[in-house]
Amino acid sequence: MKRKTSRKKFRAKVQEMKQWLRKRMHCKVTDTIKLLNIKLVGYYRYYGITDNTNSIRRFYEIIARMLYKTLNRRTQKNKYSYEEFYNKIQKQMIKPRIYVDVVKMSYEM
Repeated sequence: MKRKTSRKKFRAKVQEMKQWLRKRMHCKVTDTIKLLNIKLVGYYRYYGITDNTNSIRRFYEIIARMLYKTLNRRTQKNKYSYEEFYNKIQKQMIKPRIYVDVVKMSYEM
């Protein structure tokens, strides 16, 4: 039996993160990245179980894209190119990983 994040919960979390990024639009980028990493780790720990790799990777990619768009909306003068964004900011974001291996747990029982 494969496990996957439900669409309803996934969309709700993406919308919540979108609103959170909008509220933090004009805060320091380093502070926003630190808080974003805390939120990402919480998401990965909750949804990071066996067979859910695609969902948490997709969540990471969507959040990275939303962060890129949000940071580029801050000003008309100094916009990030995607290479600059990737090298400076996205590399600081925590990458998705599986925290709970359900298959291994079932063998131990």
